[in-house]
Amino acid sequence: MSVGAVLFSLVLALAAVVAWILAGSLRAQARLHVRFSAALYQALAIAGLVPESGEVTGEFARAVAFVVCVLAPSMLALALVGLFAKRPPSALLAGLFLPLACLGGIAAAATDATAFGFVPLALASGAALVFSLRGLRKFGVAAGQGAAASVAFLCAASSLMATGESARAALDLFSATGLLGAVLALLRGSNPPVEKKRAKPLSRVLAVGERR
Repeated sequence: MSVGAVLFSLVLALAAVVAWILAGSLRAQARLHVRFSAALYQALAIAGLVPESGEVTGEFARAVAFVVCVLAPSMLALALVGLFAKRPPSALLAGLFLPLACLGGIAAAATDATAFGFVPLALASGAALVFSLRGLRKFGVAAGQGAAASVAFLCAASSLMATGESARAALDLFSATGLLGAVLALLRGSNPPVEKKRAKPLSRVLAVGERR
């Protein structure tokens, strides 16, 4: 294992710790999603730090990557949709979708077929991207951060289609970017910018005073 691979895994681990701390300022449901995702990404970082002493170790690390890269972004994407959508997804929909996403990640890990995990991830990230772009006027920077995080999740999943240290580095960096981008979007979006009312012209105010 090269020094670069270790550094990239440490970057992801540090991003998971920062996300866990920042999540303390979020609402209960969003905090749960972020901290569970941060724990999953921490597991991904630890799996990347384990030296590949054999074929079994490499397969284990790849299986962890499949499950994490499907389940964690799906949870964060649901949190983003709940923030930017006019009607947040119901608990029933989230309760049905997340187990299916988890099963897709497990199926992808068992069969080494990325399509099983990429489909639910693409649905969740695509929905988060659409609602983030629709909320640009109201939420401003937060919506831009949510859109960037959604794209980063898709890029991280795409890196699983390749092998090697460069693919692993891309996985760690895109995962860290998506995680922190989603957390910052949720933090900033919780307090959207308030439009300031235009002050009345002075001449109009004086005219009203004279009438009285």
